[in-house]
Amino acid sequence: MFDQMLGKLQDLQQRMDSLKKRLDNVTVTAEAEGVVATMNGNKKLVNISISDALIASGDKEQIEDLITIAINRVSEKAQDVADAEGSAIGRDLVPGFPGMA
Repeated sequence: MFDQMLGKLQDLQQRMDSLKKRLDNVTVTAEAEGVVATMNGNKKLVNISISDALIASGDKEQIEDLITIAINRVSEKAQDVADAEGSAIGRDLVPGFPGMA
């Protein structure tokens, strides 16, 4: 029984490592009025772009607010992707377990 549990845990670790590598290659983007944020599936911010028009406006406070909004939006999208991928691993390891559907 212990060997079986250990085997499942090792399998889970391998799947989680594989998931992390896959999520490094998944990108999501979100926009907030001229600010575009790009994040990978592991929630690492990989790019932020601010339109020339927004920079030309010179409104520092607005730019800061829009950057915050874009990052929060893209972070939510990245979390959704990671959650969906992670739940698939859970379904495979524990078929029929409540909350893993």
